[in-house]
Amino acid sequence: MCMTNRFYCLLACLLCAVSSRAQGEREYLQQKSGAYTYAYRVDEHSREYRLTSAEAAAFDKSFAALEAVLRRHPVLVAPKGFDVRFKARPLFAFEHDKHPYNYGIAGEAVIEFQEWFRYGGAVQKQQLEPPSLLVDINALGATIANEANRFEGDGYDDALHAAARRLNEFFGAPRLVAELDTGVHLYANNIIVVAKPGRPYWIPVTVQQYFDALFRYYELRLRKAPAESGVLELIRNEYAAIPPAERSGPAFGATESISGITASANEFPIMTFNPGYFDRKLPRTAIQLLTLRDHSTLGLSEPDPEIGGDGPAPKAIRTLLRTLDTGALRRLLR
Repeated sequence: MCMTNRFYCLLACLLCAVSSRAQGEREYLQQKSGAYTYAYRVDEHSREYRLTSAEAAAFDKSFAALEAVLRRHPVLVAPKGFDVRFKARPLFAFEHDKHPYNYGIAGEAVIEFQEWFRYGGAVQKQQLEPPSLLVDINALGATIANEANRFEGDGYDDALHAAARRLNEFFGAPRLVAELDTGVHLYANNIIVVAKPGRPYWIPVTVQQYFDALFRYYELRLRKAPAESGVLELIRNEYAAIPPAERSGPAFGATESISGITASANEFPIMTFNPGYFDRKLPRTAIQLLTLRDHSTLGLSEPDPEIGGDGPAPKAIRTLLRTLDTGALRRLLR
């Protein structure tokens, strides 16, 4: 009797565990037809542009033209397993006006893929931080991800803050994966850049330029952190060891050095944004540069995993980016 009761108790516990597990797993509704919405708004993040009503309307048309190109893709024409929410706006990024390479009105579009799933017996939609595709207009800073320097500024010291900002305009060029079309490039950081052919958006930084910026930064920083004088001395020694004839040549990344660079050529050239990229005779609302970014850790050139717990959205984003109408995107550029 006692053994029988134990058996049924154990069986009941196992059934509850299986039931709880089934209820706790997310079941993606891969075949559920999804909806598509597009919204453009001008909010507080564009206040610094001081847009005229005509500019706001013109930029709305620019975004509408971009949206129309992307909307034709089969992934967005008939969404399956997710709703698509295309949210666009002009965006005045932090210190946008402090960088001489910037021009015109930059814009940001977040295309959310809000997946449908069943959880705990209820049908739900992921609206909080869903898988997303980020598209930027006229934003040179969006052509890179985490490659830029991260020198610490000081909001109470304008000179030091400007010196840090200058150094943070330098970055190691991302590895080029493929040229998808004329002026359209895919990089290893999962960013696709659509740019005007023959006009580089990045230009090399010379060894002299980099060291000049480093010297300026640390000389100002020593006023507040005298203990870092040893760092500056090491940097000066590295500079002195470089033959003068090589200082006017391009800089390359070097993790083993204190300065972070070398004059010896390698696969990691140091670049900065080209202040001559934008045609400043064009209206501020003209589209001159596009970037598209997938935040997935899986490279666009890598095959999709055969097994995994991903819902339909990540694969749909990768499919869209791998089969873009690059010709239509190029025709949007002025």
